[in-house]
Formats: sequence, C-alpha cells, structure tokens
Amino acid sequence: MSVTQPAPEVVAATPLVASTEAAATPLVANTAAAPPAAAPPPPPALTPPSGEAFPSLEALRLPQTFAQLQVKVVTTHIPVTRPHKQWFVRAHRELAIAIAVLELKDERELYLVAPELRDVLASECQVRLLVPAITRQGVLFLWPLRVPGEDGKLDSWSSSAHEAMARAKDVWLRMESNMALGAYQWTEAVADLGEPSWPELDLMTMLRVAFKGRLIAALDHPVLRKLRGEV
Repeated sequence: MSVTQPAPEVVAATPLVASTEAAATPLVANTAAAPPAAAPPPPPALTPPSGEAFPSLEALRLPQTFAQLQVKVVTTHIPVTRPHKQWFVRAHRELAIAIAVLELKDERELYLVAPELRDVLASECQVRLLVPAITRQGVLFLWPLRVPGEDGKLDSWSSSAHEAMARAKDVWLRMESNMALGAYQWTEAVADLGEPSWPELDLMTMLRVAFKGRLIAALDHPVLRKLRGEV
C-alpha cells in the first residue's frame, strides 16, 4: 500500500531591503539631533594674582646696573690672635698701636686695660703691639706681638714673629712654629695673589670691635675680682 506524503509548506521570505532601510533611519535621526561637542577650556592665565612673589621674568631680571644692589659689609667681630699656620696673611703697612693688655692664659684671651688703670695694674699688665692683618679670604684680625723689655731684648719666638710680620707687609705668607728651631718660620706664596682688600675701618673702630666686652675700666671688673679670689 502506498502512503501519500504531505506537500512541504512554503514560507515567504521577508524582503531584506525594507528592514535595512527601517533600521538605518533612526541612526540618521539621532546623529542629526546630537548637540555639538563643547570646546576645550582655555589654559590658565600666566598673570599671577596680586602680591605674587614671582610676577614675571622681566620683573625678576637684574638690571645692567647690578652694582647698585650691592651693600656695605658691617664688621662685627675682629679676632685678636696670631695667624693660624694654614693662613696666608698680609699685615697693614701703616696701622699699628702698642697697648696695655691683661692676658688670661687659660682662656687664651686678651683684655684691654683702660689708661687710668695701667699704673694700678702694672704688675698684671703686659704691652702688646697690635697690627691689623688680613687673610686671603678677607678675614680681618689684630696680630698681637710682644715688645722688647726694659733690656731691649726679645726671645727667639717674639723676634721671629716680628720678622714675619714685617715681611707680611709686602708679601703673602704663612707662618708656623718650628719647635726644633725654637722660633717661627714662614712660607711665602709663589703665585701673585694681588694686594689685599682692606675694609674701610680706622684703627679706633678696629679696637672697639675687637675688644667689645673685653675692656677693663674699673677695679670691680669680673676678671680682676677673679684674680683677687673674690669669685
């Protein structure tokens, strides 16, 4: 017996063109309706606020007359000491003064004795010749030198220091002690180091600065009371 097969069902295909056009339509509409992109913000202004420490390059630039900005250096401390062995020094050709001083050996300090107390403190006083001197770095100091005694003589240390000081008026030199020799010796600079630049100070001003706080002008001075055993 033969069986009759049913005929296959035919489904009509949907046109592709129509669906493509329908889908594309909204995209065109959305693109046309989108707002334009916002412009990027401008860079921050280069002009600083009022009172700014760095107003501009031109304001910071030094003028050609830079020398007008220089100031005068004020000398507030002048050591009273002999030259360190590593210092190249020069001595002043004209300025020098012999004064009465009281030396505290333990503290390695010199005190200036007022003229009215020289006779009273004759047993404690010593005479020193102070000569302004200067290092290559421009450090001003007062070079104390012993003076001859009543017999007119000086020990080898003192006499050699005087010789070095006299030579330092003309050349840069470095003075150091020679224990075997029992005297000072010095080395002179080979190169031409030029002339020293002396500060504009007179000798009285140098003394005031050097002995600031170290002037003995009264018998109740703490140094004298210490020597008398009162403190």
